[in-house]
Amino acid sequence: LHYPLRRQRQMCIRDRDITSGKLTEAALRESEKLYRILFEAANDRVALLTTEGNFLLVNTAFYHSVGYTREEFLEIKRWDIIHPDDLEMVINMNRDLPEKNVITYEYRIRHREGHYLHMSAKNVLIPGEEDGKDMILSISRDVTADRKLMEKLESARRRAEESDRLKSAFLANMSHEIRTPMNSIVGFSHLLVDAGLDDSQREEYAHRIIRNSEILLTLISDIIDLARIESCLLYTSDAADEE
Repeated sequence: LHYPLRRQRQMCIRDRDITSGKLTEAALRESEKLYRILFEAANDRVALLTTEGNFLLVNTAFYHSVGYTREEFLEIKRWDIIHPDDLEMVINMNRDLPEKNVITYEYRIRHREGHYLHMSAKNVLIPGEEDGKDMILSISRDVTADRKLMEKLESARRRAEESDRLKSAFLANMSHEIRTPMNSIVGFSHLLVDAGLDDSQREEYAHRIIRNSEILLTLISDIIDLARIESCLLYTSDAADEE
């Protein structure tokens, strides 16, 4: 069919289905919302930084864990609250990040109240897309309680080793101390049966046996007390009197 054009204004209408695009935008917004919730909800200190060390994003735990508000923390120079003994190590580790892409280390950071917290950190280099700049994802976890527990366990281990050493030394000494009165008791006991002894000799030998028996009894009592100490069963005489 042929429709002759007339001198009238014409309008061209073009429709395009953008439903999928709208759905994609909604999905991206929902995904971003989810990641922000996860970012804020994390108990670990999470931050996104430039390669120069400037903060782009920090979650609440990043500054609350060290006692600061967001505004207070962002005014602080990053390196000023690192323990002086750890500062050089932290700087060197971060300097190696572009080459290694991932670094892990432990350091101490000063809390707002002045004490130091032990942190276990993991920094990941995020390459920029096309001409975009690289970024750094930093995740730190407070391991102060773990470090204190390890220090207590190490201290307990050293005390146990020292206790074992002292006990071994004590028992080695006791074996010698026990042998001396025991030999005296056995020796004079044999002498007592000699029919040729007079009364004064028998009395002297008997006294020696009694004296060395008392020494031996004291040594045995010390050994028993040591065993009770290790079993937490030793009661002092004061406690016994109170009972």
